[in-house]
Amino acid sequence: MKVFFKITLFFVSLAIFGQQPEKILIVYTEAGGGHIATALALKSALEEKYEKAEITLINGGDYVGNFLENARFKGLEKIYTQNLGSPMGRLFNRLYGDWIINPITKVLEYLSLRQIIAEKENHPIIRFFKKENPDLVISTASFINKHIKTLLEYGDIKAPFIVVMSDFDEAQEVMWTRPGNGTHYIIRTNASLKNAIDPKYLFPISGMCIRPTFYPEKLKSFKVFEAMGLSITKPTALVAFGGYGSEEMKDLLHFFNLNTDLQAIFICGSNKKLFTQLKENAGPNSKILGFVDNIHEYMQACHLFIGKPGPGMVTEAVHCHLPLFLKSGMDLMKQEEGVLNWVLEEKFGDKWDTFEEFQEKFGNVLTHMHLYKKNIEKTARKNPTVEAIEHIDYIFKETFPEIPQAKVAKYTFY
Repeated sequence: MKVFFKITLFFVSLAIFGQQPEKILIVYTEAGGGHIATALALKSALEEKYEKAEITLINGGDYVGNFLENARFKGLEKIYTQNLGSPMGRLFNRLYGDWIINPITKVLEYLSLRQIIAEKENHPIIRFFKKENPDLVISTASFINKHIKTLLEYGDIKAPFIVVMSDFDEAQEVMWTRPGNGTHYIIRTNASLKNAIDPKYLFPISGMCIRPTFYPEKLKSFKVFEAMGLSITKPTALVAFGGYGSEEMKDLLHFFNLNTDLQAIFICGSNKKLFTQLKENAGPNSKILGFVDNIHEYMQACHLFIGKPGPGMVTEAVHCHLPLFLKSGMDLMKQEEGVLNWVLEEKFGDKWDTFEEFQEKFGNVLTHMHLYKKNIEKTARKNPTVEAIEHIDYIFKETFPEIPQAKVAKYTFY
């Protein structure tokens, strides 16, 4: 009997110390390319960390409840995302976003709470969570985090809820920290937050989560240019304004059409209308692309990044040692101010407010590209995704210090 007890205790102890999550759900949203990119980076890193875990990506905009709930939140997501596609939309969001997005979000949360209270365990997402019984629920979304937290509570799901920010700072009250204490937040070090969160729930990382594919090439790869029919000798810019593109790209295309000694690759994201407009007017020295999942290859091949200071894309460019020429001005999103200031303080690139200023500064930016690149190269940094995974592993093991009874049987030998 003593031998049996010792063998059983040995294997149970081994299971406790070697415990890993078996099922992980990652919820993202399409309200900006950074949310998706962060989710993909986490999935890739978690698959490497937990080889046997089942990791599922869930599009939160399509999957927050029943038909009405999905339509409501999807509508808010569409309003927010499409505003990013023009200077006027971004300016409107900057000046009046708190008075529009915050009330709309809270109304949607109230309506969804009534739905949850009415349906309880019959609510489709509560049924889904209970069926899946995840060990971890991670969100890279923003406006739907309070809703997800409420669903987990009503479903009595014990898995820790972890929010991973894809912004440098929290721009509005209803965004990242809206779920409140009890939710774990993986954020950028010294991020500005709108809600008071107990420090024990905050887990800082050095930047935004990015995939391990974003790293600098010692020598520029000309295969990308050859495949696209571009010259391998001309200075080449990568032009991207997030997951939905932006109207400024039309002016930038005109600039490159006039300057045939330069080249550019334009990434329009999911904006099909913009893609068509640029495609119809592009000269032979410019290539127009829609949504791509290999943007790291273009960053590693190009010489300069031109776009808005989105936290995810800027982090990716810096890790590829790509100098930056970023859009500034009154229409700059609140959460992008810290990103731009960081780039300028570190001297990783320059900024432009208007198209006229872009044209005036471009020659000077080309002249100083080697200095920007040198500043980036001398600042060695760890991939923030690695830091995030370390935090996630810690949170999981702190939440489940002992192996659940349902799992003990798997490791008990008779």
